Amino acid sequence: MFVVLANATFASYFQGGGHWTWLLQYPLGLKQLGHRVFWLEVMRSTDNAEADSQAVRNFFQRMAEFDLEPDAAVPCNAEYANAEPGSSEISRAQRNRASSHRA
Repeated sequence: MFVVLANATFASYFQGGGHWTWLLQYPLGLKQLGHRVFWLEVMRSTDNAEADSQAVRNFFQRMAEFDLEPDAAVPCNAEYANAEPGSSEISRAQRNRASSHRA
């Protein structure tokens, strides 16, 4: 079964270790049961592109620790991704997701 989990607090609350461990039980448990899990982390922009970008990088680094990074995305408002098209953290997740389907 393919399960999409959504949240709106992880990326903006990186220092909340207990919060992370409480919520991570769901994708990790579902994966152990053999389900495909995709994590959608909706993030409100702070209107500071550098802070938003750092929050998204921190999110993906933590997700990578649990092998969840390829199956995650962080949509944020358009002002967040001020870099070249295709270079944002969202695009990286989409590329990772597409390449994992080919394997």
